[in-house]
Amino acid sequence: MAARLHIKGLPRGFDEDDLLDLCEPYGFVEDVQVIYDDYNGSGTVRGIVDYPDRDDAKSAADDLDGYELDDQPLRVTVSSRKGAVSAFE
Repeated sequence: MAARLHIKGLPRGFDEDDLLDLCEPYGFVEDVQVIYDDYNGSGTVRGIVDYPDRDDAKSAADDLDGYELDDQPLRVTVSSRKGAVSAFE
């Protein structure tokens, strides 16, 4: 079953290649997105990472939640991927 990581607290200047490098050691990554939220002036950076395997996503979340980048801890959550199709569901 596919899963999605939501990562908050990424440093400014972080891009998709950086996010892929951070998450790929835990398993095959289907897609990554880095989102800059400058709408309200907060300047927050978050990432979305799609894994086809929920166990890989869970392992990544367990290791990366609280991991510090640029002296800032990451906050990582896992959710089911909307629209994901599995032969076993």
